[in-house]
Amino acid sequence: PVYDPHRAEPYLIEPGDRVRFVPVEHGAPLPPLQPLDLLPAEPEHPAFVVRRPGLLDLVVDRGRFLVGRLGFARSGPLDAASARIANALLANRPDAPLLEMNVLGPTLEAVRDVVVAVAGPGVRFMIDGRAAEPYVTTLVKRGQVLTFPPASSGTRGYLAVAGGIASATFLGSASVDVRVLVGRPLQADDVLAVAEQRTP
Repeated sequence: PVYDPHRAEPYLIEPGDRVRFVPVEHGAPLPPLQPLDLLPAEPEHPAFVVRRPGLLDLVVDRGRFLVGRLGFARSGPLDAASARIANALLANRPDAPLLEMNVLGPTLEAVRDVVVAVAGPGVRFMIDGRAAEPYVTTLVKRGQVLTFPPASSGTRGYLAVAGGIASATFLGSASVDVRVLVGRPLQADDVLAVAEQRTP
């Protein structure tokens, strides 16, 4: 395949290359490409287990830069201001990965004590079925369950964890881009881990 996100150099062709096509007699069909999973298979500091995914939960950072020549979008958060606020509340780096939730967020069970912040108008923030405050830092205890039902206005919300969400990167970014098979939305039993462990 001309493009494969699993390769160190995902594209076989770059702008300026010369390409020559030659006939083949017996061409085997190419197997379908699988998405490149960016979440670590065995995270060092697990924080949450996904009990139920939302409509479209994506790990994002500030996005990919200087990749338009390859046909990629920048990706990153659709509400950059809310994402920036969520990370700033926790003194995370501005480019720390966080979770973007669309209309309906996931159900997450904490497997360790962790400090979080929620920002954005698209979802409400609930802990064990009780309303929690957005736009502040919140200590979530091990065993507590977070839910993010739809809000009355807006479509997106952001969940940041102290230390950022652990994720691999592709072309310099942890942002999921489902159209080019880079990462995927959260699924049941996925684990969200802390990239930089801090004492709550």
